[in-house]
Amino acid sequence: MKIVAINGSLRKGSYNGKLIDVVKAKCPDNITFETASIDELPLFNEDLEASPPDRVLSFKEQLANADILLFATPNYNGSIPGVLKNAIDWASRSYDGHPNSLSGKIGMIVGATPGMSGTLPAQMHLAEILSLLNVMLAPQPRVMVSNAHEKTNEEGKLVLDELNAKALDSLLTRTINLANNQ
Repeated sequence: MKIVAINGSLRKGSYNGKLIDVVKAKCPDNITFETASIDELPLFNEDLEASPPDRVLSFKEQLANADILLFATPNYNGSIPGVLKNAIDWASRSYDGHPNSLSGKIGMIVGATPGMSGTLPAQMHLAEILSLLNVMLAPQPRVMVSNAHEKTNEEGKLVLDELNAKALDSLLTRTINLANNQ
């Protein structure tokens, strides 16, 4: 089974990148794990669909080969970052031999932010978008790391509190079971 992660933050050393590392470390040995880079995707443009850039094609193929898609999102003004929406727009398009890379996939959403309120608004918005695109999500629990800047250790790794650690264990197990039963 393969999980492909998408980090909604482009910042080097982002809390969501660190959260992806935590998820990867918790995966069973039979799971392969990789991260799909979105930082070099061009802005979505329908004029490019007839002959999409190679970077778009490789991104879509990477997602198409995944059993589970992991979305890690910060909360930007109550929603997801534009760069993450741009990646979703490219991935979801079907055109001449390049199918929608999201439809029918199993997905999971996590998020980390230095803010106090967590990533609930962004996660809810992302879940709505993914639902419209036929991505099946394990509905609960939510993994929302707030005050992430206070939850990194001396090595710069994110350390989850007990609540989020248990939530992640449960969400990962539920998502893998969902993928196994599809």
